[in-house]
Amino acid sequence: MFDALKKYAVFSGRARRREYWIFILLFWIFIIVAGYIDYVMGNFNILSGAANSNGVDFNFDDTGFMIPFTYLALIIPSWSVIVRRLHDIDKSGWWSLLYLVPLIGPIVLLVWSLINGTVGENRFGSDPKAIEYN
Repeated sequence: MFDALKKYAVFSGRARRREYWIFILLFWIFIIVAGYIDYVMGNFNILSGAANSNGVDFNFDDTGFMIPFTYLALIIPSWSVIVRRLHDIDKSGWWSLLYLVPLIGPIVLLVWSLINGTVGENRFGSDPKAIEYN
């Protein structure tokens, strides 16, 4: 996570699976903690969009600010880490735009994020595993 945050907006180079998945895990932990903080402060109501007798009532007054703030703070490093992860499997970072394709795009990117990176150097740089073990 901290490697990804140190490389906040670095879209060049490569990211190992471990760097990517630790970032994703901590990203969701931060989102959950932000939601809990919103809930404790009374700014977040899970039932704010629940149906009532008049139909669905979306009450945006109950929406918290910590989840959107946390998401906005982490969107650039999350995008850069997926680009660097794609570079590790020798794919262009433009493939990260597959997230915009409903259902199929995120599944393809999930599968690619699970694939072991290119051994040795590729067109995006040297192998991060080789650098770490030397």
